[in-house]
Amino acid sequence: MSFGRGCEIGMKKNRIISLICAALVLSVQVSCGDKPVKNDAVTDTGLNETETTAAASETTAGFKYAYPELDCGGETFTILNNTTNWGFTTDIIVESPTGDILKDTIYACNMEVEENFNVDLKSDEQLITDANKLFINSVLAGDDVYQLTLTPCTVMAQENAFECAAELTQFETLALDMPWWDQSVTDAEHLVTGDELYFAANNISMLTFEDSMCLFMNEDMIENLGLEPLYDKVRDGSWTYDVFAEYCKAAHSLNGDENYAFNESGSAVYGLSTWKTGARALVIGMGNRVIVMSEDGTPKLGLENDRYYTSVERLALLHSTPGECLVINEGGARHYEDVFRVCRAMFTCAQLKASTKYRDMEDSYGIVPTPKFDASQERYYAHRTTNVQLTAIPVTNPKPERAAVIADAMAFLANRDTLRVYWDVNMEHKQLRNEDSIEMLEIISECRTYEIGRAFGWTTALLDGMDTAVVAGRNEAASMVASHRDAIAAMIDASLA
Repeated sequence: MSFGRGCEIGMKKNRIISLICAALVLSVQVSCGDKPVKNDAVTDTGLNETETTAAASETTAGFKYAYPELDCGGETFTILNNTTNWGFTTDIIVESPTGDILKDTIYACNMEVEENFNVDLKSDEQLITDANKLFINSVLAGDDVYQLTLTPCTVMAQENAFECAAELTQFETLALDMPWWDQSVTDAEHLVTGDELYFAANNISMLTFEDSMCLFMNEDMIENLGLEPLYDKVRDGSWTYDVFAEYCKAAHSLNGDENYAFNESGSAVYGLSTWKTGARALVIGMGNRVIVMSEDGTPKLGLENDRYYTSVERLALLHSTPGECLVINEGGARHYEDVFRVCRAMFTCAQLKASTKYRDMEDSYGIVPTPKFDASQERYYAHRTTNVQLTAIPVTNPKPERAAVIADAMAFLANRDTLRVYWDVNMEHKQLRNEDSIEMLEIISECRTYEIGRAFGWTTALLDGMDTAVVAGRNEAASMVASHRDAIAAMIDASLA
């Protein structure tokens, strides 16, 4: 793919925009370890998994939104939306009140948009695994099926994706520099597209927020084993991988079973129940930046260093030690979330959405960010997978300006209302059980990251291969990086061409 360049100017411009938004969003900063975190797109190492924040809803709460004049004449406006089989909240259009406060908030937001613009909002609910293909194929066929699309961020790696999406900065009604648009995603994309922008992220779908990864911990198990509570360690910055490994070692017990092979009716207890992406989240949490900024201002692979090799070595050892770690991602009781739910693991590495499973959990539980590499690491990092949702206007839409107006209003209302309700009611009051965990949720939200290499497909083969090796207990970091280095550089060059 080829874009208008101006990349250096675009990067400088968007760093300035990001800093302005950081000032707006972080009127109250939440500490991420020892230091407050800003919402700029350049991390301590330069690029890669840039930060975002849930605090944007605080800014939009008191903001008087100026609705543009638009009368759609009652026409239907159809949005391609993702659904999953993984328990995420994916509603973006609710047709009538249901009594559920979150759904009713989405309904009220829908009504506000419909009444202001005389439009009939509809969503086409499709599985997330099909969304990219449906978007691209519909445009290539010349169909005006969707006026707006939500797709996972891997859409940027698909052939023809950028040719199928309208360039967004041309629409003055899209306030892309405001907090209801995710500046981390915007700035990362600008590194490839220069001043242009084709896909942008927001919170119209709560899937993007729920996808943030953390560690759920069994508080009763920690107390019964005489271990120190972890909340203060998170606060003072001493929550490190060595502490995590120590707790996993203390937790595992055969408890009368013959071995640590998982048995649904058995009694063995594990340190960590996890899955392949859990290993990646722990690697990212240890401050390993997959893509960093080179001296010439372009992205490059950032994993050729001792920190990364040591991180993988530690994780491979953990995953190969029976009892300390259980890799299980099957259905029903044979799933990492459920092993934790029935109190047979001290930790599980999972997305925030897993909390919906733990309302009836017998033991007390809490959440903490994934641990640092060591105490000298300045901040925590909370990994987000490729479920991050991107908004696009298909080029086949004959009224793209109308789509821009509606998209911006929906993004604003999602931050002002839906995200606030999700945060205050759905997470804080229903799922999480104590004030400490609510504080941890805020820290995790402030430390969320975005990995552009995976979105564009540059690092997919490397990271998928590394995940597979780590959960199998193999340390192949150096050889795998060496074998993928040239291919990743070539893909980055092709994206920048």
